[in-house]
Amino acid sequence: MDVRGLALLVVLLCGCASSAVDRPSGIAAPDLRIGRGSGPSASSGNRMIDGGLSLLLRGEVLNRSDVDLVLDRIEVRSVGYGGVFVPNTIIPLDLQVPSRDTVPFERWIATQVQQQTITGAGGPVTLRIAAWFSTDDGVEFREFYNLEF
Repeated sequence: MDVRGLALLVVLLCGCASSAVDRPSGIAAPDLRIGRGSGPSASSGNRMIDGGLSLLLRGEVLNRSDVDLVLDRIEVRSVGYGGVFVPNTIIPLDLQVPSRDTVPFERWIATQVQQQTITGAGGPVTLRIAAWFSTDDGVEFREFYNLEF
């Protein structure tokens, strides 16, 4: 296979992979909100903490469409520097979100304090979240969120 054939094959495979995760035009983008449910807070006097910490993510999914959705899983990781470092973490959910409804969820994740700072482990953290959704019709799509808490 020559270079042009190989390049065309790569483009076609990438196109197929990316089209499988695009949200269909008939489904409104779901809203995902996440905050700290438990774990270090900025006011808890935890400035001298380092090492591993557990953090409870408390969130909710708002389904804005007329189609029932399932939040299959989320992939969470921290972006940049913050109070804690969240390694790339996949959280299976299988959460049923009826049409025009909001459904809460909670999950514990492992975090790491990599360096002691003036704000401590309770300082702000920016999370990059990829959420995988599906419908009863077998449609699957992915949405991305950047959330700070």
